[in-house]
Amino acid sequence: MSKRVFLNLEQRIEILRQHENGKSARKLAELFYGRTQINKIIKEKDLILKDYEDFKFHGVKRMRHEKYVDINEAVLEWFKTVRAKKIPVSGPMIQHKAKELADALGIENFSASNGWLDRFRIRNNITFRSLCGEAADVDSSLCEDWQERLPLLLAGYDDEDIFNMDETALFFRALPNKSMIQKSEEARGGKIPKERLTISFCVSAAGEKEKPLVIWRCQRPRCFKGKDLNRLGVSWYANKKAWMTSSIFEEWLVNFDKKMRNQARKVLLVLDNATCHAHGAQLKNVKLLFLPPNTTSKLQPLDHGVIKCFKKEYRQCALRYIIARMDGCKSASELSKKISIGDAVDWIKTSWKKIGQEVITKCFVSCGISSREVERQLDLFDESTAEDQLAELSKLAGIEYDPESFQHEEAVECFDDYSADWEERLLVNESAEGSNSVSDEEFSDMVCNRQQAKLSTQATLGKIDELIGNSNAMTNESVTNLLFKLKNELERIVVSEKNLKQSQIVSFFQKI
Repeated sequence: MSKRVFLNLEQRIEILRQHENGKSARKLAELFYGRTQINKIIKEKDLILKDYEDFKFHGVKRMRHEKYVDINEAVLEWFKTVRAKKIPVSGPMIQHKAKELADALGIENFSASNGWLDRFRIRNNITFRSLCGEAADVDSSLCEDWQERLPLLLAGYDDEDIFNMDETALFFRALPNKSMIQKSEEARGGKIPKERLTISFCVSAAGEKEKPLVIWRCQRPRCFKGKDLNRLGVSWYANKKAWMTSSIFEEWLVNFDKKMRNQARKVLLVLDNATCHAHGAQLKNVKLLFLPPNTTSKLQPLDHGVIKCFKKEYRQCALRYIIARMDGCKSASELSKKISIGDAVDWIKTSWKKIGQEVITKCFVSCGISSREVERQLDLFDESTAEDQLAELSKLAGIEYDPESFQHEEAVECFDDYSADWEERLLVNESAEGSNSVSDEEFSDMVCNRQQAKLSTQATLGKIDELIGNSNAMTNESVTNLLFKLKNELERIVVSEKNLKQSQIVSFFQKI
C-alpha cells in the first residue's frame, strides 16, 4: 500500500483555485493525489478558505482542529489585546495565561505544555522576536504572505464593494506644533485629554465614502442643545472616554449591513484586529476580512494617507478660524481653547468632503487591496501643497509648524479593550487629570458665551457664531449649512487679507 500524501493549506487552496477555474476532480487527482482527498477538499471549501483568511496552518500538512477550542480562542483574544498595546509577549506568558483561563473556565486535565504552545503558535502564525522600536512590530514576511493571498480573498468583489474601516484619535483644539506632540505623549502615558475625540472612517476601493462616525465624552453638549443629533452630518456616539467600543462598532456594522442590503450589494469590509471590532451581529450582506496583527501601517488603506490628508485639511480649518479672530491681544493658543465640539464636527464634515476619490483609490492600490491589475504606486500623492499651506497658516497664526505632530497623534489609542483586571493594572496607568485643565462647565460656558471682538470682521464672525448657536431650534438644515458656508468664506477672506498685508510689509524692506 502506497504511503498517504498529506497536502498543506497552500496546496489545498491551489486545488480549490483550479477547481473554480473549471478543472474536474478527476483531473485534479491526477495532478495531486487521491480522488477521495480531492473530493473532501472540495466539500470542505468554506472551512479551508476560513483557515486561509485567518492565517491558520501556514505550511502545515495535517490540519488538526483544536481540542480545547474555548481556551485557544480566549488566549488568542488576550494575545491580540496585549500586542495591540505593544507589550512584548513570550511563550511562558502565553502558557501561564492559558492555564489561568482553563481554571477560570472550569476545564480540567488541560496542560499548557510546550507541545500545546507550539501547536497554538503554528496554528495562529505567531512568531517570537526581539522588538526594537515601532518597525519591529511589522512582520514583512507576514505582509508579503497576506498580499499573495489577496487575489483569492478578493475574488468575486469589484472595487466598489471592497471597503476599509479604521479609527483615529483627533485632538480637535490642538495646533499643529509641538503642543500636539505633548498631548499625544500624555495620552499614551494614560492621561485622557478632554479635547480628544475618536473618528471612524469607512471608504471603498473605488473612492466611495461613508459618513464619519464621531465619538465624544458627552451625548449632548450644550452647543447641541435642541439639535437633532441624526442631522449633524456625522454618526454621533458618546461614552466616558470617547473611545470606540465593541457595542458602538456592532451598532454601526448592523446599520452598514442594512444599507448594503437595501442597495442589493454584497461587500467585503477589511478591518484591523482591534479588540473593539469583536461583535455578535448576524450579517447578511457584509463579509469581514481581518488584517494580520500589527500590520496596519503596511496593509491598511486608510493608514496609507487617507487619514493623514483628512487631518491636514482639518488643521487648516482650525488655523483659519484662529487667524480670523486674532486681534493682537490673544494668542493662537488662547483662541484655540474657544473651539467647540460644534466647530469640530463642522470641520470634520468639511475636511472629509475635500478628500478626493483619487487619494482613496491610490491608497487601496498601494496596499494591493484592489480588484484591478495595476502597478502599485509608491508616491501616492504630492503632499507639498498641503504642507506649504499649513506652514503659511501657522506663520500667520504666530506658531511654528511641526510636521511630526501628525505622526505622534496617530499613535494615540482610541479604543477600549475591556481586558481583565490584572491586565488593566499592568497595561493602563490612568493618571489624575491636571489641575490646570478647563472643566466641562467652564468649557461649555466659554464656547456659548464668546466675547464680541473689536474689529468689524471679527464682530461679524461673532454674530455668525451667535446665529449658528441660536439655530438649535431650526428645523431647516439648509439654513444652518448656509451659515457655516458664510462663516468659512469670511474666515478665508480674513486670512487672505492678513496674508496680503504681511506681504506688503515685507516689500518695504529692500535687499542690501
